[in-house]
Amino acid sequence: MVIGLQPVSRGIIKQRFKLFRILFGLDQGTVIVLDALRKQRNVNDYEGDPISDQAVGECIKQAEQLHRLVSAWVATNRPDLF
Repeated sequence: MVIGLQPVSRGIIKQRFKLFRILFGLDQGTVIVLDALRKQRNVNDYEGDPISDQAVGECIKQAEQLHRLVSAWVATNRPDLF
């Protein structure tokens, strides 16, 4: 099954990144990289432009780092969720 995602306004995206910066301590550079990867994904979704192997590798790296940060935050702040 394919699940379609609704477009999200730029303001909501900025709010989400601000929340990630506050909660998980993401630096501005990381936020910029995540936003650039999001934009590439959107272009691929809507226009079919290919995504480079380098961008995919960076996306995986960033996802792993974000997973570690969020997991550490949950373990500290919401251990009941584990």
